[in-house]
Amino acid sequence: MLRAALRSGVAQRRAVFEVFARHLPHGRRYGVVAGAGRLLDALARFRFGPEELGFLADAGVADEETLRYLEAYAFSGDIWGYAEGDCYFPGSPILVVEAEFAEAVVLETLVLSILNHDCAIASAASRMVTAAGDRPLIEMGSRRTHELAAVASARAAYIAGFDFTSNLRAGHDYGVPTSGTAAHAFTLVHDTERVNLRAELDSLGATKTRIVVSGDLDEYSIAALAATPVDGYGVGTSLVTGSGVPTAALVYKLVARADEAGGSAPLRAVAKRSVGKPGRPGRKWAVRRRDGAGTAVTELVTTVPADPGPRDRVLLQPLILGGEIVDREPLEAARSRHRVVMAELPAYALQLSRGYPAIPTVFGPEGD
Repeated sequence: MLRAALRSGVAQRRAVFEVFARHLPHGRRYGVVAGAGRLLDALARFRFGPEELGFLADAGVADEETLRYLEAYAFSGDIWGYAEGDCYFPGSPILVVEAEFAEAVVLETLVLSILNHDCAIASAASRMVTAAGDRPLIEMGSRRTHELAAVASARAAYIAGFDFTSNLRAGHDYGVPTSGTAAHAFTLVHDTERVNLRAELDSLGATKTRIVVSGDLDEYSIAALAATPVDGYGVGTSLVTGSGVPTAALVYKLVARADEAGGSAPLRAVAKRSVGKPGRPGRKWAVRRRDGAGTAVTELVTTVPADPGPRDRVLLQPLILGGEIVDREPLEAARSRHRVVMAELPAYALQLSRGYPAIPTVFGPEGD
């Protein structure tokens, strides 16, 4: 596509791409934004060196013009996004990329591979946190997924409210608190379970050891254990697979483009018209409207900057301007944000049972 765009002359046209979900998984009322921080890290490293360029040339993927373009590639556009830890709904423009067409179009796979994974994990983790109530949760899925996905999963789960991870790399890379349980092999290697365990705990004064339950738990089985005398939960397979929904089903679509090259050329709204996959044309802005009690009632998405009221919350924040990262927030900020955002959601949005609607997304050309 990049090669064809360079050849046809549209590569330098200003363009706007947006990331959104057309729908939520069946029975869910919200998704959770995660992965923006990882995306910023990836964009900073997104370069084409001699090894990559040599491969593209040998494979016949890129011609000389394309190779020259990629050799000098460095994203110089603007990116806005929903903050990590916030919630999203069908049609929410959780990421907006504005740049020359060529600069933006090559980012599609990078953007979607990170956001689709991390949002899926965070969305499942948030439901598990709700089901667990005040009991702590340990992320324990490293042996059930790809080794790099395990680290990303631990990060996303922590944003959504998990308390610990058993993945030490996640602790090293992102500062996620680490904890875990002993493998059953440690019990079997001793002569008796009592010699393994009880004498050691008693000698350390741990006479009131807390009980952590694990074993194919998901949000439904966690909720079912609410009345049992346990102190916490360890969740692995269900978490790192999104509790049956391993992708957030986000898409990256062109919504506006200029008719000619140059930063001053006006943007024309465009959209995909495929049956079953409709798009909404035009660059979007979004606010979340809340009632007098502070409860979210509507996601308002407009094609002009909205004029937020006193209880409205502007959702899109600048992440990159002119190719430069605006700010890198600590992971704790995203985690704290999620707690605040969850408190804004109406009670029905937190129910695990099916049959409740999502918060409505209202689309309009104006901000009033």
